[in-house]
Amino acid sequence: MTSVGEVIIIGLAAWRLASLLVFEDGPFAVFARLRQRVGLDDEGEIGRVAELLSCIWCTGFWMAVIMAGLWVVVPWVVMVFAAAAVVLAAERGIRVGGA
Repeated sequence: MTSVGEVIIIGLAAWRLASLLVFEDGPFAVFARLRQRVGLDDEGEIGRVAELLSCIWCTGFWMAVIMAGLWVVVPWVVMVFAAAAVVLAAERGIRVGGA
């Protein structure tokens, strides 16, 4: 049985990866180039992959499925993305809090 803590870790990891894929350029603009490669920056109709990468809810769901699978096989990978999400949240909280 999966604990609440595991669900939170998987959820944080899924959110972080989904956010990277949908909103952020990433290191060396890898995610921006990925979105461009699947045609997300093009005008007109977009393909299914581009449609997926344009929706944080859609991408988040599939990233949660992937992270849940990875949790069983290589939990440290999921922990890295979850830790990155916590670091980002802390940094944003500190910046908003004025510290």
